[in-house]
Amino acid sequence: MDKEQVISLLACIAVLSGIVLTTLFLLLFFYKKSHPEEWKRTRIVFIRQIIKKKKWSKEERPPTPKYKEQYLTKKRFEDFLRKKKPFLNPDLRIGDITPPLLTTQRSLSAFIRRTYHMDFEQCMNYFRLREVERLQYLGPIRNAIALSVTAGFWSYQVYLRTKEEMAKREAEKEAAKNRPKTSS
Repeated sequence: MDKEQVISLLACIAVLSGIVLTTLFLLLFFYKKSHPEEWKRTRIVFIRQIIKKKKWSKEERPPTPKYKEQYLTKKRFEDFLRKKKPFLNPDLRIGDITPPLLTTQRSLSAFIRRTYHMDFEQCMNYFRLREVERLQYLGPIRNAIALSVTAGFWSYQVYLRTKEEMAKREAEKEAAKNRPKTSS
């Protein structure tokens, strides 16, 4: 092969790779437009993988608390849930919200049990119920099934079961409050 053939071969390879990259870009663009929720989940997975592989410099590294629960307060946790609304995702797992809260799954689970006296799923369902109440107050959606799915419940049945459980929990709290204290 002489010099001209090598140059023309490299030019062909460059053109073909440009066509392939442009095609991939267009496919991703149209996929993003037609499937925004799937794109968002896919993007989150890619970002997590990039973050895991990235080596943090000392200046970029988030501050490490002396105790992991030190940064986890009820106000901070509820502010995070109110702003980011991760509970709208029915596939939410405890590991999905630990990195932004700078904590571990174990300490987040212990925090939720200690603060709310329920497990992670029950806590997320509690916040989903609050979201249903908020959406009802706003008023554009009147259908209970649509409200429950919009708020992040898997199904309407899960919403009804959670609503019943929370009502029982509230009734038990009220009964405990109204019980006369006996002194021995």
